[in-house]
Amino acid sequence: MCRFLCFPAFVLLIGGHVSLAQTAASMAETKVQEAELVRVMEEHMDNGRFTEAIPFGKELVRRAEANYGTNHTNTADALDHLSKSYRKDSNYTNSAAACARALEIREKVLGPEHPDTVTTLSNLAILYRSAGNFEKAEPLFQRTLKLREKLLGPEHQSTARALNNLASLYRTVEDFDKAEPLYQRTLKIREKVLGLEHPDTATTLSQLAWLYHSMGDYAKAEPLYQRSLRINEKVAGPEHPDTAVSLASLGGLFFDIGDHAKAEIHYQRSLKIMEKVVGLEHTDTMIPLNNLAELYVSMGDYAKAEPLYQRSLKILTQAFGLEHRDTSTAMNNLAVLYRQMGDYAKAVPLYEQSLKICETVMGPQHSSTATTLNNLARLYVSMGNSRKAETLYQRSLKIQEQVFGPEHPDTATMLNNLASFYRSIDDFAKAEPLFEQSLRIYEKVFVAGHPNALMPLNNLALLQLDLRKFDDALSSGRKYKATSERALGNILSFAPERQRMIYQDEVKLPVANLLATLGSASDLAEFTLRTKGIVLDSLLEDELTSRPQKVSVDSGPSRNVWSSRSKRCRRRWRGM
Repeated sequence: MCRFLCFPAFVLLIGGHVSLAQTAASMAETKVQEAELVRVMEEHMDNGRFTEAIPFGKELVRRAEANYGTNHTNTADALDHLSKSYRKDSNYTNSAAACARALEIREKVLGPEHPDTVTTLSNLAILYRSAGNFEKAEPLFQRTLKLREKLLGPEHQSTARALNNLASLYRTVEDFDKAEPLYQRTLKIREKVLGLEHPDTATTLSQLAWLYHSMGDYAKAEPLYQRSLRINEKVAGPEHPDTAVSLASLGGLFFDIGDHAKAEIHYQRSLKIMEKVVGLEHTDTMIPLNNLAELYVSMGDYAKAEPLYQRSLKILTQAFGLEHRDTSTAMNNLAVLYRQMGDYAKAVPLYEQSLKICETVMGPQHSSTATTLNNLARLYVSMGNSRKAETLYQRSLKIQEQVFGPEHPDTATMLNNLASFYRSIDDFAKAEPLFEQSLRIYEKVFVAGHPNALMPLNNLALLQLDLRKFDDALSSGRKYKATSERALGNILSFAPERQRMIYQDEVKLPVANLLATLGSASDLAEFTLRTKGIVLDSLLEDELTSRPQKVSVDSGPSRNVWSSRSKRCRRRWRGM
């Protein structure tokens, strides 16, 4: 009886072992298939075919959900891969959505303080920052920092990275008051934990230098850049790529200062290092080539710039072929040069080929496609072909709205460009709401009184004047005046003398011209008097702060100074 009862049990036990073996084999096969999907994804991304990688990421997620369930860490891992493919394709909205799902799974399965959860939290914050969604990014960066401090301590390397990420967010929105102490704290941690001459210390020095560079405080930026360069020369060597990067950063500072001779020396040395280390035709050589070409363009020396851009294009074509996003960018750069030279016959085919590559490789609804469309539209404006220009501007704007959303700074730029086009052809009815929408975005995204709002304010005021809406124009002009006064206070409070002179040239005179155009004598007089008052206050502050700490002087308003970065933004704002 007993033996009879035990026999079926024995049979069932053997059957169970067979089932387990089959399951193990099935799971092994599943892992092999997943690994193959990841391999193909990575191969597409390595070759710049980012759009083609996305379907493999979607399939990876689908299989993970079927094999493990929707709330499994393996599914979260698959979502990470999908998020990466979207991020590489500059589709930050979908990338953030996939990352948010991965975060939700890890919070539920692993807990809110698990290291993997915290890493995913940080990744999601970075994606929101890249998408221009600063309101969502900030609390996630802050939460990541608190968790790093709690779990690892205030002086851990991961805590330093969290500090650095939050600082970079504030630098992006030019809230320098918040960014500066975070970068300084990051630097102190790395100097203490890693040492004064560690490569990561050099990186942080360069980032703090770039902050001051962005603020226009070149006097503070230069010694930090120099120190970072010395560390890389000593630790990595005088002919290392890290040293080349430091040289390029310092060259960029001299470029913005207007010291073209020093900028050229540093750019050329950076290029020589890369040529020696990686070769004359390596893709990494393209970056210093473009830096040097940009310098020559700014100097109006197109004869020197053209062969550099041509060489850059040749390198990328040989390395990646004609259908690659970097090749498209090189074509675009050369086309811009030809447009500035007035050689439209050479510019048109390059722009059109660049656009074709973008549409093929990255897709017709990609942000790079939008940028190329915008550049081609500007070319057609120069050529007097308004009909083609309008179509391209409209399509460019539509793409930016789809990719980044209706309230992203890049969307605002496209709105301004289309509005400027309509104003140039006297279609004021279409231009006005676009200028207004562009201005609303910048006022919402950036801090109050941000200088980037000056250009759309100026455009709107002049357009309202064209429409004979004198009261509205005067209101916009006064708003422009108030914003410029705030920026003037910032620049005179914190920037070196050269940046003060830049502000006088680029902001003060346009304000006075606008008010004079509007015929507002009282506002013009008030602006002139207030400007003198601000200048006198700044001179008094200089005098007091030069004394040996006998008097404490309020540091003034937020350090949103008129920076080199803002200058580049204004060039984009001009659009036409």
